[in-house]
Amino acid sequence: IKVHLDSAQVQMPGHLKGMKLWSLNPQTGLWEEEGDFQHDRSRRSKREERTFLVGNMEIRERRLFNLDVPESRRCYIKVRTYRSERYLPSEQVAGVVVSV
Repeated sequence: IKVHLDSAQVQMPGHLKGMKLWSLNPQTGLWEEEGDFQHDRSRRSKREERTFLVGNMEIRERRLFNLDVPESRRCYIKVRTYRSERYLPSEQVAGVVVSV
């Protein structure tokens, strides 16, 4: 499938060069890179000329797809653990190791 993205829709101009196609692997829960975009100047009508980012992807199975720029920033989370599913403040447990 050929994907056309109007470059005017990208809010951060620095992201135009780094934009990639991604798909979510249902087995691993990780986003996998499907491909890059190429710049393409085209006319959609006689008066209008726009620049598009064009990418190709192969659909092998039913997956979620995303257009995004890879970032190496960290994500911080706050985790609380409880003794039961009632989530009462009095049942909060300290000293628990949680792996994400």
